[in-house]
Amino acid sequence: MADVTLWNTVWNRPYHHYESHHQIFWNKIKEKSTGKILDLGCGSASCWRGFGVDLTGIDYSESAIREAGKNTEGRFLLGDVENVPLQETFDTVVLSGVINYYRDLNKIKSELKRLSKNLILITINVIKDFPDREWNEERIHQEFDDLGSVKIEFVPKVGYLIEVVR
Repeated sequence: MADVTLWNTVWNRPYHHYESHHQIFWNKIKEKSTGKILDLGCGSASCWRGFGVDLTGIDYSESAIREAGKNTEGRFLLGDVENVPLQETFDTVVLSGVINYYRDLNKIKSELKRLSKNLILITINVIKDFPDREWNEERIHQEFDDLGSVKIEFVPKVGYLIEVVR
């Protein structure tokens, strides 16, 4: 589970590029996503509003799950991205703005391997998360090459969009 102290600290400070994140990454995620989609850490699922996809969302915030159900059609479940309460597989798995909050990604990567058939889309926001971990292309390859073929796009002041083809 994410470090709750870190989660609360990060979400209690201003995120200056939130609109850029919406406009750039969420549009790209929607363009690339196909088939059955699983959004891990879906939050309010506002990025999927009006998009009309076969969507399942997981979040450990009860209020986020309630909001997701109001924002778009789909199946939204309370759960932890390190131990997803599903057995089926998905064509596209999305983790948007989730990775920053986890020091050890092994459990998440295990779930990604189990749940994804074709494509994994990951965004990493440009924020200081852990003092001993800076995100760059080398670090991204170290973390995600074992999942499939990795393509990285960097948007200055916003972050990384990582596309993993299985």
